[in-house]
Parts: sequence; structure tokens; C-alpha cells
Amino acid sequence: MPRSARNEQLMARFNAGLARLRADGTLERFRLDLYRGSGMGQ
Repeated sequence: MPRSARNEQLMARFNAGLARLRADGTLERFRLDLYRGSGMGQ
């Protein structure tokens, strides 16, 4: 498989995973935790 095609496939899978996380709220929760943990949330 050409490298670029494999990269495309990986990116597509990654984006699908991100979309799923975003859809069920996991990503937002994670971002808020990071935000709070970094001291920027106060």
C-alpha cells in the first residue's frame, strides 16, 4: 500500500474516533480536565 494511502486511512480512522468522542461528550470533559489541571481554569 502506498504510504500516503495508509496515512489517509489512519487520519480517517482518527477523525472518526474524534467525532465519536465529541459526540458522546468525552472530548469536552477531557478538555475541561486539562484546562483545570493546567491551572488556567481558575
